[in-house]
Amino acid sequence: MLGYSQVHFVRETIRDGGFRHALRLYRDKSTNAMRLVASALDGDMKHCPIWTAFITHFITSPTWFRWSRDSSTVYLADLRRHEFSSQYSAHMCANGEHFLDFERDRDAKDFVKTIEHFGEEYRRMASVP
Repeated sequence: MLGYSQVHFVRETIRDGGFRHALRLYRDKSTNAMRLVASALDGDMKHCPIWTAFITHFITSPTWFRWSRDSSTVYLADLRRHEFSSQYSAHMCANGEHFLDFERDRDAKDFVKTIEHFGEEYRRMASVP
């Protein structure tokens, strides 16, 4: 069983399909696997997970995400979400990119810095013989 007890990016709010979700980044202590989890912030499903996506194999790619400074939106080239609600459907751009629309520009910036940090760490780990 994976022990996702270590949270690195806690409770930043994203807007998704007209709903507010808490976004968390988890890192498994034993395998170093990383995943994103979005949970409902309001309504009947408050605190229930809406989707999760394992991102370990993406974060080392310099082309996996893009973000413009002073923007609240981060675009992801690929995101394989496992959805827990039949009422949810992932919102994507016409070119197939996924996006995370943060409530504040600062939250998007913090997310990008966190992903860059882990991407660098994982590249270092992979280069050690």
